Amino acid sequence: NAGNDTIICFEDTAQLFGITDGIQFKWTPVNTLLNSNTLNPLAIPLRTTAYYFYAYDVKGCPKPGIDTVIVTVRPKINAFAGNDTTIVSGQPLQLKGSGAPLIQWTPPRFLNDPDRSDPIATLNDNITYTMRAYYPDGCAALDTIHIRVFKTAPDIFVPNAFVPAGKNRLLRPIPVGMA
Repeated sequence: NAGNDTIICFEDTAQLFGITDGIQFKWTPVNTLLNSNTLNPLAIPLRTTAYYFYAYDVKGCPKPGIDTVIVTVRPKINAFAGNDTTIVSGQPLQLKGSGAPLIQWTPPRFLNDPDRSDPIATLNDNITYTMRAYYPDGCAALDTIHIRVFKTAPDIFVPNAFVPAGKNRLLRPIPVGMA
């Protein structure tokens, strides 16, 4: 008995549970198993994989007993909270998260609904939001968005200097509060 089929998240592990009254056994394929010489190896597949459990006995049967367990791997979640941005204090900003059917933003402060993919944030100070994109079965991924808030009217700021190897490596205009 190779155990029950199971579902895992991308880059997660599954514990296999082999049961036999035979004297010898093997699992295949072995390339995604940790310690395939045990009845209960860990499987780390990157895609859905069928694992075959072969058991041999001493009762005179030259052929092995074979059972299969399927480890289904959910696709990788590509969470995207949006590009970092700048706004003017008090200006509403619509966030647009993606990656999975369910989205949750933290911290929930200053959002009209932190459990939507597209909440509206009204901010007076800089903030970083972490977005969790997830499926009902628990598979999830995170992304962040940094929002810089200027306390001024909408404008275009142009730096007058930059440091080639430092924090301010780019010399470019910064539009604030403009779509």
